[in-house]
Amino acid sequence: VKHRVNVSAIFVTGLSNGCAMAQRYAVETRHHRVTAVTCVSHSLAIDLGLYPRRQIPFMLRLGELDEKFGSEHLGQTTMLQWLRYRGCLDGARTSGRPLAGSWATWEAAVALATAVNTTRATENSGSVTRTQHERTLTWQCDGAPLVYTRANDVGHMNAGCVEVEWEFMRRFL
Repeated sequence: VKHRVNVSAIFVTGLSNGCAMAQRYAVETRHHRVTAVTCVSHSLAIDLGLYPRRQIPFMLRLGELDEKFGSEHLGQTTMLQWLRYRGCLDGARTSGRPLAGSWATWEAAVALATAVNTTRATENSGSVTRTQHERTLTWQCDGAPLVYTRANDVGHMNAGCVEVEWEFMRRFL
C-alpha cells in the first residue's frame, strides 16, 4: 500500500463548476462518507429538497469581483437551499413568525446567523498590498456548521482562499 486513505472521512471541494459538482456529490452519493464540503465561485445547480437530509458541514465562498458567479443573489439562494436541506430553519422564528419552508427569507436567515467581518492586508505579485474585506455568516445546525463568506475580491484569486477552506475542513479531521 503506497498511500493510506481514510475512507470514512472524505472531503469535497471545488472551484466554479467543480463547486456545483462538489455540492451535488455530497448529497447524491449513496454512501454517507462525505465529511465536509467547501466551494468557491458557483451556485447550487440542483434542488436539495429531492435528497434525504444529511448533516454535512458546508462552506461557500464568493467574491464580489467574480463577474459570473459573484452575484449576491446566487450566494443567498444557495445558502437558503442548504439551510432548508439541513433543517436549520425548521421551527425557527423571527419576530413571532415561523421561518419554515419557502417563507424563509434571506433577511430572516441572516438574523439567525453569527456574523463576523474581517479585514486583512494581502500581498499580490509585485509587492502590491491591498486590503481584503470579508463578511462571514455562520449557522450552527445540529453541530455541523453552514458558512457563507463574501469577499471584496474575485473569490478564488487570493492566497488566503485556500487557507480559509483548509481551516474549515481541518476542524472535522
